[in-house]
Amino acid sequence: MSESRNVSIILPCYNGEKYLLETLNSIEGQIFVGRIELIFINDGSTDNSVEIFNSFRFNANISTKLISRKNRGFIFSIEEGIDASKYDLIARIDADDAWKTNHLTTLVPLFEDKNIVLVGSRAALIDHVGNYIGESKKIGNTHLYLLKDNPFIHSSIIFRRKSYKKLNNPYRIHGLFSDKIKSHYGDYHCFIQFSKIGTLKIINDITLNYRLLGNSMSRSNNNIESMKMRLYLMKKAIKTTTNNRYILFGFIYQTIYKFKIILSS
Repeated sequence: MSESRNVSIILPCYNGEKYLLETLNSIEGQIFVGRIELIFINDGSTDNSVEIFNSFRFNANISTKLISRKNRGFIFSIEEGIDASKYDLIARIDADDAWKTNHLTTLVPLFEDKNIVLVGSRAALIDHVGNYIGESKKIGNTHLYLLKDNPFIHSSIIFRRKSYKKLNNPYRIHGLFSDKIKSHYGDYHCFIQFSKIGTLKIINDITLNYRLLGNSMSRSNNNIESMKMRLYLMKKAIKTTTNNRYILFGFIYQTIYKFKIILSS
């Protein structure tokens, strides 16, 4: 079997016992013919997350690796998981989300296009008890959307490890921002870096249940520092394209956002 049909899954977890079993069941339930490596990073959990993981019985197609240590944060955990992975295709999932059974079978074949470096899908949005509350929006042109915001849901993405390794710590943001803000926007920064070296794509299929929680990072980004970070990344994104139409839209997005920051100050 081709190595390109095998997948390493990075699952970082900090006190994720409430929804972890649902996440693990969604990985176990994949109708996927390739080999799966699951790397579980226990980021200093003080609950029963590790016990839940250790007691879970996966099928023979899934090998597991446990990394357990003190809390180092989300970005460190992702980077550690990638470094520990053995397959070229890297999938991400959080401990409170769950894949549909066709997630891997739908996204992995997209990498038959050698220009593709990162893909994602749309998601069904669910609340804290699993009730359906909507769907993520259709993005359209991924590279164009990247000029104004992060178009990807992180638990939906798969990317090439060898492409990641060509980049210089793509999750890391340098500049005078707080560590919390840098961590929150690490994904957006990473996707901008990937766009420099290949094609990014989001399909319209819904292959993920994405849980919206009131205390999640993605729900707490409406302060001035966060807005300035987003403008900083919009400026970075525009440097990745030579398409004059994209550049024009990029400057329009930035101008609108600058006014938004002024009005919010």
